[in-house]
Amino acid sequence: MAFYAKIVQLYFYDYAIMSANVDFDDAVLHDCPELAKFLFATGSLTSLLEKQAGRRLVVQVLSEGFVPLTHHQKIALNLPINKAQLAWQRSVLLYGCDKEAWVCASSIFPLNVLKGKLKRLKHLGKTPIGRVLFAKRQPMIEHRTFYHHKNPARDTCYQTEAGRLLISEQFLPAFINHLKHTAQ
Repeated sequence: MAFYAKIVQLYFYDYAIMSANVDFDDAVLHDCPELAKFLFATGSLTSLLEKQAGRRLVVQVLSEGFVPLTHHQKIALNLPINKAQLAWQRSVLLYGCDKEAWVCASSIFPLNVLKGKLKRLKHLGKTPIGRVLFAKRQPMIEHRTFYHHKNPARDTCYQTEAGRLLISEQFLPAFINHLKHTAQ
């Protein structure tokens, strides 16, 4: 297995749209090249997953509530690291067309983001965040980190009109198996 870390620029036509830190096992993509479409997607992952499933995603909320931001989260969100801050955290499992979850996701919304139009992020229930976040226009990706511990994953910091928010997504074995099976 080859592990590597590097900074990459992703381009849309001739414009750099985001920088990303890649710390990833390339054997995963070699074994399942179809995963790249989802892992490196810059648009709505919800939309892509629903297209793959052929139906709307089923969302299982694991937890949600106020949590103190970690040092890592404050850095990713460009917030003062020496000040204690709360954020709304929502952890979910996303199900496509299988009985096993495809994605485990966690969203971090600093309090300043939960104002105005985006205050509904605190009350998503079983609605995928992508349906709200990408409803009118695509938020700007500030930074994205790709990594692979147990599962291929990515952390994305989005810039919205209200401020930054952080979304972590892990692609679970059931999804990778689904991609391999449908690619045959």
